[in-house]
Amino acid sequence: KGYVALLRQKAHLFPASPTLDIDYNNNNAATNDNDNSNTNDAVVSFDWNVQTTDPTKESEGMLMFALPHHQDQLLLKSDDDSSSSSSSSDSDDSLSSGVTKHCIPTFHGSTCLVEANTWSLQDGNHHNSPPQSFVADRPPEPWAIPALAKALATDIQYQLPANLLKGAADTYFSGKTLARLARVITVAFEMKQLATHDAVGESLYDSSIVDADSYAQSHKAAKKVDLPTDDTILMAVAQLKQAVQVWVDGTAASPYVYDRTWGGMVNCGCTYKGHADQGTCTNQFP
Repeated sequence: KGYVALLRQKAHLFPASPTLDIDYNNNNAATNDNDNSNTNDAVVSFDWNVQTTDPTKESEGMLMFALPHHQDQLLLKSDDDSSSSSSSSDSDDSLSSGVTKHCIPTFHGSTCLVEANTWSLQDGNHHNSPPQSFVADRPPEPWAIPALAKALATDIQYQLPANLLKGAADTYFSGKTLARLARVITVAFEMKQLATHDAVGESLYDSSIVDADSYAQSHKAAKKVDLPTDDTILMAVAQLKQAVQVWVDGTAASPYVYDRTWGGMVNCGCTYKGHADQGTCTNQFP
């Protein structure tokens, strides 16, 4: 009931043309010349430029969902913060950072409503964060590994369409197709590594998170299934490499060019002629 009531209470507030500001000279930066531990800290601020459909109602406390990492980085509001809504200060439904207790489970974790017209996120200590990885912190569960191996046996054999390999396919869906093959290759590599390395300390996973027994069970399951050979994986990589390079090496039927006015790379477009994936572009480019 509280969730529905809050939605109705704030239904008149909406964002319009939000602005983004990044401050590298915030108060949390290191002040000691000999201490550079926080010199890369930054405060990322979002001003949602809140508008209202009812000027007679309060204009503070627009609702927006925040992912778990947003919630961790949201700066606490001060007692005199004008962006805090009056309803938040008078109830127990909102925490001091503006994050409410109204949350829903998502793939990313508990995602919660925030009552605020502006957000300030402390983007600090990223130099102490773990590096980006294409694998999870833990291996697949043993019961899931046979199903993964069965899917890999088919998916690793996927052949990219002929028009994509020559750079004549639609660039939007080409990217999705390339991402699919790249993910399959990554999963195959991870499974091969899991089957090869006996100890978690030698694996791709975080030994501080994965205990030895759990890893041993997944490792044992991976050794029992048939996985793609190294040659099969390398063939998939070669296919992926060709399909990516064609867009930037000047040989694509519909090449990318640099936009000197606005900056960045844009696609020339394609007057497509041919059936299905056997066609090509018939227009010429300078």
